[in-house]
Amino acid sequence: MSLPKFSIKNIQSLNTKLADIEQIENYFYNNHKIASYIYKKLNEAFEFYANSDYRISKIACEEIMRETTICDKAYYLYSLLNFQNNDYDQAKDYILKAISVNPNVPDYYFVLANIELALNNDMRFLGNKYHIKSIESTINKALQLKEKN
Repeated sequence: MSLPKFSIKNIQSLNTKLADIEQIENYFYNNHKIASYIYKKLNEAFEFYANSDYRISKIACEEIMRETTICDKAYYLYSLLNFQNNDYDQAKDYILKAISVNPNVPDYYFVLANIELALNNDMRFLGNKYHIKSIESTINKALQLKEKN
């Protein structure tokens, strides 16, 4: 039985492939760690919110948003926290981010409609027909999505 002959070129090619595999494994390992961290933080944020510890919940959301820009639930919760503090502009910004990440969640549109209603009561928008149409459109979108689900 003879052993296969390896040239320097074959060994270098094999080393490159092994390095690529290691890089891919590291990528998935690191992403799994980040995903686990975000999942844990998100659960904490919702738990703090449920226990009316809004300040800590907001901090947890901020930590998540520093790690990723694709966590719609963190944007959603952050929007609710800002809404509770009557910061409707900030609440709207964050619910729109949640919708941009995941446009198929009816609750996000219901929250947006509530924010729009709160803004409508603000003197800046009082009686603005365009604003009222926007609210109506948002509610219709939420109802359409609710029917699909």
